[in-house]
This record gives sequence, structure tokens and C-alpha cells, in this order.
Amino acid sequence: MVELLLKQKRLPLNQIPASFKKQLDGVVRFIDTKGETFGLFFDKDAMENLLEEFEYSSPKFWDEIESSRKSGIVSSRAIESRLGL
Repeated sequence: MVELLLKQKRLPLNQIPASFKKQLDGVVRFIDTKGETFGLFFDKDAMENLLEEFEYSSPKFWDEIESSRKSGIVSSRAIESRLGL
């Protein structure tokens, strides 16, 4: 996600196309006439990537992983054998 943010495009508000959803991709920062951020646009892939990173960094996510590992319902060895690893 950091890579996407570093590659973000800057677009003045007066240059936003009428059907911008179809024409913009990645992360686009909308700026006003003073050069200040007005808003951000994330395409579907960028948004999914951002949400995934938030979930991955959440303590709740890691608590669920730890709980799942402790439950022993499905061990990593069982999963590896099912996948042929």
C-alpha cells in the first residue's frame, strides 16, 4: 500500500473528469486551488489492499489467528498435507 501512496497522482478539482470512476486508477489525491488536499480516490484494488493492510495490522486479527492455532481444530500440518506441501 505504501508503494501505491508513493505513486499517487495529484489532480486539481477543476480537472476532475465527469465520469472519473472509469478514468482514474490507483490512488488519486484531489487538491484545491491552494494545493491543499480536498479528498482521496482509491480504485477497487487500492481500497482492497488498504483494508487488507488494516486488518493485518489489527490486534484483533492476530488474536483470532492465535485463538485458531490454539484450538487445534485444523493444524498447519493437516493443511499442508491437504495442499500437498
